Amino acid sequence: MGTIVGERRSLDAYLEKEAKAAEESHKHWKPEYEAYSQLTDLHMRFVAMIKIDDRSREIPGGLLLVVEGQMLGVASQLLRRHLIDAQMLTRRAIEATATAYFLWKNPQLRKVFENAYPHFNKPGDPKRWLPSNAYRKKFKTAELFDHPGETWSSLSRSYAILSAQASHAGPCAMIPHKYKEGFCSLSFFDKDDVEIRRSWHFLMGTYWDMLRVFLAIMRDTAEVSSIRVFGDDMKIWRATWAKLFKERAYWLK
Repeated sequence: MGTIVGERRSLDAYLEKEAKAAEESHKHWKPEYEAYSQLTDLHMRFVAMIKIDDRSREIPGGLLLVVEGQMLGVASQLLRRHLIDAQMLTRRAIEATATAYFLWKNPQLRKVFENAYPHFNKPGDPKRWLPSNAYRKKFKTAELFDHPGETWSSLSRSYAILSAQASHAGPCAMIPHKYKEGFCSLSFFDKDDVEIRRSWHFLMGTYWDMLRVFLAIMRDTAEVSSIRVFGDDMKIWRATWAKLFKERAYWLK
């Protein structure tokens, strides 16, 4: 690796380029943005439909809001061509989804989850941010994703990919850097159309899987008629996305 250098620029100049990138992305990736927006609407509509009146769904309900927040942030990052940041937000959403499902299936572990950081209320304590042994043991990744079905296989794979690419500061953290003539510099915006398109569709598929998980958790907290209509609308979105994928990203795997 050569000398690491960066372009001389100001924060204002960077933000100006970021705004321009978002404006251009709205045009260039309009079909993907519209499909993602429709999926986001489904998520938000589902949140508005459910009514939690039992303790076993309280924490999963809160984690559903975490997923919603991450999903909104992902749209912002994709439009600005920050693929790694979009992936990082999604990793947290996947973990929130897996935790919600795990707690729904294992309500006896609620106290372990709530007391994950037993020294939290002790400012200055060196152990304040250390998780309890029980939390580390019970909420291991292997436990969170140990469920049958293709949805869980898909979420587990996505979690592993995004952990390596977007969360951990391993070798993959430096993949976006630009190398030229012995010099290395930071790439502020992703410019590869193939990878940008791949990210739009990969992340849509991931949030689709997460919606299906929360539907399983919360189905009986909403009115039966509303869930029936919602299920039909989910099928419509899935068919629309499949058509879009075939037209604009059929070559992606």
